[in-house]
Amino acid sequence: MVYNASITMKKYLVHLLAGLLMASASYAQTNSTLSISVGAASPYGDFGSTDIKNPLSGAAKLGATLDISYAYKITKILGITGLVRTQMNATNTDVLANELKTQAGDNRKMESTSWLSGSALVGWTFGIPITENFSIETRAMMGYSRIASPKVTISNDSGYTFTHTSSTGAFSYLLGGGLKYNLSERLCVMANVDYFNAYAEFREVDVTITGPADPLLPSTQTGFAFIDNLPLDKLDKRKLSDLEKRNFVQSLETLNVTVGVGLRF
Repeated sequence: MVYNASITMKKYLVHLLAGLLMASASYAQTNSTLSISVGAASPYGDFGSTDIKNPLSGAAKLGATLDISYAYKITKILGITGLVRTQMNATNTDVLANELKTQAGDNRKMESTSWLSGSALVGWTFGIPITENFSIETRAMMGYSRIASPKVTISNDSGYTFTHTSSTGAFSYLLGGGLKYNLSERLCVMANVDYFNAYAEFREVDVTITGPADPLLPSTQTGFAFIDNLPLDKLDKRKLSDLEKRNFVQSLETLNVTVGVGLRF
C-alpha cells in the first residue's frame, strides 16, 4: 500500500515537473524575437535638399533600407533591442548635372553614385499589448554608422575626368514605433516607422584626375558641399599633395518605413 502510494507520488511529481518545464518553455518562446525588415528611406531636412545655396544640401532621393533586429522582453512591456541596418539613397543627378551645365557648358558631364550607410544600434523597446497577439511597439536606439558619400565623376569630351569620394564613421540614433502581430507561437509580422539621424564629418577625400586639363572644371562650384569640399582652382596641378583638403559635414536624416517578419523563441 505504502509502495503504491510512493509510486503515485513519484508520478505526480514527474507530471508536475514536466508541466512546469513546459510552462517555462512556453514563456521562453515568447520573450525573444529575431526579425528581418525591408522598406523605404525618405530623406529629411538638408539631406534631401537640392538648394544649391545651402552648403548642407545632400541632394538625396528616396532610398531603400534593410534591417535585421533582435529584441528581448525583460517584462511584458520593457525590453532591450539591437539593430543592424544598411541603407542606400541615390543622388538627384539631374539637379547636379543642370548646375554643372549652367556653369561649364554642354560638353561637361557628371555622374554620381548613392549615399551608403551601415549602422549598428542598441537600445530599449517598449511594448503596449492591445490584445493577446497584437501590440504597439516603440523603440529608442543609438550606435555607430559607417557612411560613404557619393562617388562623383565630372568629365568632358576631351577625356578629362575628376573623381572623388569619401567615407567616415558617425554617431547615430533612431526613434520610432510600429505594430506587431503574432501569427502563431513562432511567427509574427511587423510594420515600423522611425526617424534616423547620423551626423557625419568627412575629413579625407579620395581624388583621381586623368586626361588633359580642363580650363573650366577646376573653377566650377556646384553648391553641394559633398562635391565642393576641395579647392577646385588647384585641381589642375594634378598632385594630391597640392590639394588643400577641407572637411565637410552632412547630416543623414531619413524617415524609414519598413515591414518585416519575425521568429519568436
